[in-house]
Amino acid sequence: MLLKNRIPVRGVLRYKHVWPGIRFGWKVVVGTLLGFFGAAFGSVGGVGGGGFYVPMLTLIIGFDQKSSTAISKCTSIKSIFKGVDTWKKETKTKKVIFQNIYWFILFSALLDPSNTGSCVIILKLYWMLPNAWNYKVSVLENVYWKQLGIIASEWLIILGLQIAKNYVTICSAAYWSLDLLQIPVVVGPSSYQAIKLYQGQRVVASQGSETGANWTIYKLVFYCASGIAAGIVAGLLGLGGGLFMGPLFLEMGIPPQVSSATATFIMTFSSSMSVVEYYLLKRFPIPYALYFAGVATVSSILGQHVGEKVIKALGRASLIIFILAFTAFASALSLGGVGLAHLVTKIQHKEYLWFENMCTHKS
Repeated sequence: MLLKNRIPVRGVLRYKHVWPGIRFGWKVVVGTLLGFFGAAFGSVGGVGGGGFYVPMLTLIIGFDQKSSTAISKCTSIKSIFKGVDTWKKETKTKKVIFQNIYWFILFSALLDPSNTGSCVIILKLYWMLPNAWNYKVSVLENVYWKQLGIIASEWLIILGLQIAKNYVTICSAAYWSLDLLQIPVVVGPSSYQAIKLYQGQRVVASQGSETGANWTIYKLVFYCASGIAAGIVAGLLGLGGGLFMGPLFLEMGIPPQVSSATATFIMTFSSSMSVVEYYLLKRFPIPYALYFAGVATVSSILGQHVGEKVIKALGRASLIIFILAFTAFASALSLGGVGLAHLVTKIQHKEYLWFENMCTHKS
């Protein structure tokens, strides 16, 4: 049985990454175009461009699947620029509401599928009122430092635990201890906020109304379970999670514009953590990562501005929902194509098709 991209090192199968040299040609041109439109549509729909970037990097550019995932995470830089741009616009005309309308959701992601190590990321979702106060505030006044500090602290703790796992023996007591330490970091604050919502001490305001939703135990458990499931699937596929969380927010009754912004907020934190981890562990080539991050940033900004003008001209925010649906459909087809291509290749070479033993395999 052939084991492609696997190198045995002291009884452990170490993954061999495939990094093609960066040179101008039809592959780079086609890849740039696909990445450009993927990031543009993803920016408007709030679902990111991972569903386009991972297949493009694998099938066209020629990267191995794990390196494609790492580079795709680097394109999340566009989320930061989109957030800053939106923030500036909101600060000019209205104050973004952070107090009493936030909700914690468990969003677990497999930051490193090749290590099969899972983590749970806690993300705070901020929903902006469409008809908020019409007075100007400064950017600094628009920041709620306490909530931002909590998110930053959790980001650093989870990142530290994930990196530490790579320097201990796989499946050892220390390895599992580091894995389990992530649970109280996120479950505690999440449970606290869920209780506050259930008791009515926290509300999710929308359409200019501050009457909170009827948060039953069933709803709270369902949304948390959906967030966990979305995070696991997104991590396995190397995506940021917006592709799965966007429809969930719409199901919760969140307006399309706010759903897009919230999904982008999620991807900023989940993907940025992955980028830092992958960089420290040298999982992707810097030149390609910088190039496609630049492409994604430019296309994201253009896509956001064009989408905003079209929505204003048509007066239909539902356009965001159609873009989200199209992006999800196209991503499903492209990711499915990658899976089928790899499946056919493995069958032809009579390779192992099931999950590998995590205790004898390392990236």
